[in-house]
Amino acid sequence: MWHILDADPDAELILGFNQNIDAEQYAGLLAEDRIEEVLHREKVTAGDVVNVPAGLIHAIGGGVLLAEIQQSSDVTYRVYDFNRIDTKTGETRELHTQQAIDALDFSAHKKHKINYSKDLNRVNTILKTAYFTTAFLPIEGAYPMDYSKRAAFSILICIDGTLTVTSNDHILSLEKGQCVLIPAALNEVVFQGKAQLLDVTV
Repeated sequence: MWHILDADPDAELILGFNQNIDAEQYAGLLAEDRIEEVLHREKVTAGDVVNVPAGLIHAIGGGVLLAEIQQSSDVTYRVYDFNRIDTKTGETRELHTQQAIDALDFSAHKKHKINYSKDLNRVNTILKTAYFTTAFLPIEGAYPMDYSKRAAFSILICIDGTLTVTSNDHILSLEKGQCVLIPAALNEVVFQGKAQLLDVTV
């Protein structure tokens, strides 16, 4: 899942294909350096959220700052590198063409932007998967947050503003761009300030 934090005018993402193709067509377009012809490009602005499921060909365009939330994985296949040259080696970077063919969804682009509520002082669920749940939590003033029913830790990402996080006698300041981990053993914290948070639970 990608949450767009900032984006230049006309900034865009690549999300899937703009038409149905198959593995043979894909390999042929790669060989002819024409793969960009079938990539779906989507304009984004700050606040947009995009689901990026496994198998979706994707890339982040220039001028986009985002928070990426995903299940733990150490596998990334580079399927196309826009003919860039590695400044250290003077060569193009390795591609993983066959592995990608085995993993990619070749169907035409489906809707991947997620509409979500932005109610103040409320946990607004954005996406719930088998691996994580992400919510949008805009805070204004004082807001006590009950974590007692969560069986695992949570990670808070401050995407705008500043606030304090208080638990017992401990007070932590959090500002835009910073993250804090809420241990599973902690039952309640109190937020105070004006900020927007992403609340991620595994």
